[in-house]
Order: sequence, then structure tokens, then C-alpha cells
Amino acid sequence: IVVKIEDDADHPSLIVPRDAVVRRPDGTETVWTIAVEDGVTKAEPREIKTGRTYHDNIEVLSGDLEPGARVVVRGNEILRPGQTVTVAEDTPMDI
Repeated sequence: IVVKIEDDADHPSLIVPRDAVVRRPDGTETVWTIAVEDGVTKAEPREIKTGRTYHDNIEVLSGDLEPGARVVVRGNEILRPGQTVTVAEDTPMDI
């Protein structure tokens, strides 16, 4: 789950589990979000830019990601856009 941190009212931070971030050789960073369409659970990529780390979490500086989005933390390196997935475990973030 993507969490919004209100440590600074003018600049709130989004954080995701560090394992959710896939780093590519070209320097791009992606997280895979989970969406349910017509009863089918699918994975969709979201390109992001990351910042500071907080224990096992990392700050998201920019990208198309909303607080509360569900992200993939295992098997995310081999996903394809729109691929059907099964949620094995829905674990809240440890902040």
C-alpha cells in the first residue's frame, strides 16, 4: 500500500516498500500497481522517481501514484503491463 506522510504540510511525502521499486539498467524506476477490472486483477506499471529511504520503505518524489494504491513487492521484475495476477498476501506497510 502506498502511504502518504504528512511530515511537512507544504510537502507531504508518498512512500512505498523498497521491494516494490524495480530499477532498470537505463535508470528508470517503476512500481507495479494492482487494479481490478471487471473482476480480473491486473498489474499496471507506474514510472516513478525516488528519494530518501526510511527503513524498508522509500520516498516517491514524482510519478503517477496515489496514496492507498496497492503495489507488487514480489515477482515484480517479470511482470508485463495488463498481466493478470493473484494477490497472495495483502500486507500493510511497516512504517
